[in-house]
Amino acid sequence: MLGLVICAGSAVLIALGFLLPGGVLLLIASGFDILDGALARVSGHEQSYGAFLDSTVDRYAEAMTSIGDASDGAAFTPSTNAWRNCCCP
Repeated sequence: MLGLVICAGSAVLIALGFLLPGGVLLLIASGFDILDGALARVSGHEQSYGAFLDSTVDRYAEAMTSIGDASDGAAFTPSTNAWRNCCCP
């Protein structure tokens, strides 16, 4: 779950146009995502609903990242307004 929170922060940074800090935060979130399942297996606390929850949370994190990437500054900086540039030539 910590990876999801960090990923949300990354998506916000990317959406605001801070691509480098957002990318670094995304790498950190990915590290947490890799470690949580491995830690559960090594510690013997692996359960089927935990794997389902992990997979579901991963999809939410990917969705947040995609939305942040798609809106990369579009709503905040008129010069990079992707919707205007795309729809109003």
